[in-house]
Amino acid sequence: MNSLKSFWVGFKDFKGQTSRKDFWIGNIGNAAFLFGLYYGLSYLIDYVGWYFYVDLNLIDTLIWGLYWLLFTLYFIPALCSCLRRLRDAGFSPWVILIGLIPMMRIVLLILYCFKTKGSTVNDQLTSV
Repeated sequence: MNSLKSFWVGFKDFKGQTSRKDFWIGNIGNAAFLFGLYYGLSYLIDYVGWYFYVDLNLIDTLIWGLYWLLFTLYFIPALCSCLRRLRDAGFSPWVILIGLIPMMRIVLLILYCFKTKGSTVNDQLTSV
């Protein structure tokens, strides 16, 4: 739960660090939530439409709008988390632009798995 909390609260902290665990749990957990929300709402629309025999174009449009709003709210912390993870692994944050090239996102996934270089926050706290 702390990983999800640090994902949402830490998006505005560019001086902090993101551990591999926090990065993966935060991104995969929130992506799974959005995926489940989309398919849950889609199922609900289909069920209500078949049950009441109603044309649900307006409700479908509103749910798509809500989904894209939530996706946009998720995208900003996810982007910040990716940039922090690249920096912590010893790479320039500009490396994230590799993801714009088709089939090169796998390189980013590999870079996200690198260990944190330098001292971690726990090392700094224990040395004081």
